Amino acid sequence: MKRTTSNLRGIVPAMSEWVVKPGDTLRVFSPEGDPRDPSTDLSQAYVVPEPFLLQPSYFTNFITTLPFSTKEIEELESVLSSKMPKRLLAEVERAIDEFVCTIALQSRMATWKQIEDRLVLILEACEKAIVGAQALLELTSFKVLDDSVFRGVLSADQLVRRMLMDRVDFENIKLNVDLDPILIPCIRALEDVKKKNKRGRKPEVVFRLFLSRLSKALDAEGLKLTVPSNDNVFDKAPPTFVFVTKVLDLCIDKGKAAVVASELDQSEKDEAVRALSHYRKSSRALVHYFRDGPLT
Repeated sequence: MKRTTSNLRGIVPAMSEWVVKPGDTLRVFSPEGDPRDPSTDLSQAYVVPEPFLLQPSYFTNFITTLPFSTKEIEELESVLSSKMPKRLLAEVERAIDEFVCTIALQSRMATWKQIEDRLVLILEACEKAIVGAQALLELTSFKVLDDSVFRGVLSADQLVRRMLMDRVDFENIKLNVDLDPILIPCIRALEDVKKKNKRGRKPEVVFRLFLSRLSKALDAEGLKLTVPSNDNVFDKAPPTFVFVTKVLDLCIDKGKAAVVASELDQSEKDEAVRALSHYRKSSRALVHYFRDGPLT
């Protein structure tokens, strides 16, 4: 059964090494039921990339950065002294959108600690379910002996068990609790999440990932990002480096505008604008980011 709609939100991972690319497999999910069924309400439905990786994520269309204007594209092309490839344009715009959303929605997104706590809660519930099932079997099985026959009376335990024998068809009751399908992925996910928490993240990791995305987008077009020496940062910087600085300025401006136009609370808007402003770096500062080692 097929169903057509254009109002579905998508799940996007907060800026990380995992990048959802055009052509990736997508699946529609709804907690209300099968999204293909016309009777299923799609108000809670969203699009999930596959394979899905467990990490902080956000919905599309909650904060939207505007694409580059014709004038802005021309300015970037003048820096590169060439036509801006469509793929480069798309990658840069996507990187900007993900960077802005990750910064602006930081206070709302799930943390690694919260994800870890949720996994632990599930594992604890599984353990309780297994223990509970075992306890139920022990309480209801008629193959349990006590000293009733020696005391001349039936104990409460034996009375209840005997009642259940007459009224319950135990052959049709299958109390086989196999929670491995839940336990195994949760245990593996928990190990991975704990490693991420223990390893920690570099300061300003989101910004470093953003710079990395820009560098890789340029490299994919045969435009190697060249970092100037400290002596000529303010003299004649390589075109690709100037391109990155201009993209960053546009990113901050577009990000602030998107935040102001969003449905965030005013206090959240103020914090997001302040956070974005922090990333308006000088050329000299950007040089240090690129020279301090791997960006991610």
